[in-house]
Amino acid sequence: MQRGIVNALKKTGGYGEVARLVSNVTTNVYLSGMTAVMTRIGHDLLVPAGPVEILAGGGIGPDDIERLRSLSVKDANLSAMFETLPDLPSLASQTPDWKTKLAADTARMLNNRVVMK
Repeated sequence: MQRGIVNALKKTGGYGEVARLVSNVTTNVYLSGMTAVMTRIGHDLLVPAGPVEILAGGGIGPDDIERLRSLSVKDANLSAMFETLPDLPSLASQTPDWKTKLAADTARMLNNRVVMK
């Protein structure tokens, strides 16, 4: 992806410096993206599930796969806000309890729309 962007910038003309800057960005360490499996904390909070939570919840079964098949891209991206919001440090640092508020909002928006473990 990075190579393609750099090549496109170079071919566009006038973007040589931008192409150089983009080519110097480390791109092999970032894994923020859509989330499809969540974990409920109490009754009011929903957070992304990791491998341990998924295994502890019995793994991914046929019913989970059916729910995953119907998961919208919008909902998968909403589920991933825990990983993508820290990319905006000024936003996250303004509210010390942003994770709790986000977990509550996520529970309200995605209740019964994602796989829960």
